[in-house]
Amino acid sequence: MVVVKHNQVSNEHAYFRINGVPNVPALSVDNAFHRDMYSRGVEEGLLITCGRKPITPFRSVDISEMITERGTLDDGVAFYSAVELRQSGLPLPIGFEQRYKLPLIYAYMLNSALCYVEVSRKNGMDTFFATKSYEVIQAFSHELAETEKRKKVEDYEQQLLTSHTELQSGIFEFVKLVPDRGGFKIFKAKVNTNKKDTIVIPMYSIANFIDSIIRFLGRHHVMIKYVEDGQEYQFVTSLREDILFQWLDTKNSADVKKVQESWQNPFSFTEMTLPELSRDHTFVTVRALDITSIRPLD
Repeated sequence: MVVVKHNQVSNEHAYFRINGVPNVPALSVDNAFHRDMYSRGVEEGLLITCGRKPITPFRSVDISEMITERGTLDDGVAFYSAVELRQSGLPLPIGFEQRYKLPLIYAYMLNSALCYVEVSRKNGMDTFFATKSYEVIQAFSHELAETEKRKKVEDYEQQLLTSHTELQSGIFEFVKLVPDRGGFKIFKAKVNTNKKDTIVIPMYSIANFIDSIIRFLGRHHVMIKYVEDGQEYQFVTSLREDILFQWLDTKNSADVKKVQESWQNPFSFTEMTLPELSRDHTFVTVRALDITSIRPLD
């Protein structure tokens, strides 16, 4: 449970305020909301989500399930998203936050953090990073390809602003960041958040969640269950050194280290490639957001 402490409305607003100072580890603005969500991921291994999701991932908690002194956290995000947009010069009528709650939540995340986005396309799932924050892009600049560092922010002015049309339609424009050889590339893009399989959550939420899984696998022998295309699968895995020595039938620590360090796909952020211990020299690639259960076997 998250409790937002505030004695005055101004203090509550400060919790959600979108300021221009980036928090580099989280790649978000440095406010109490993002610090809290980041800390819960690091300390508790939780996946913090917001809005609809195709399945309920393992150890996930939605901001609608977090309680504050005034209600649920998603209500607070939507309300202060509207407050921030009004203060930036976008006039929103009274009651807008009730009618367009989810678009306001997505707008808040995009305006204040580097987000991970998933959206269904005709040829499959498209995944990428996205933001509407110039400050977040600047904090991420060391990860950009050299050709991208020369691009002018003026060329992306429309993508960095939030409009009535976006909030009312749920179709957002933003700066899209895609991994490529030599660094990330920047594109102008838009996504329809009304699509049922669309996911928009802060990047740090998934990064911390995956890190917690990898740390757990480094200590335990487990059964992982996951859902893919509506079908449930399971496999036995571990990244623990003694188990990998036995599975690989080797005495060479370099072989074990290679397996321990090669789980990540640099071009697919949520994918993990893990050893299938019930079969020799076989690996399973699973998306972190598809995992529904991790059960220790030791």
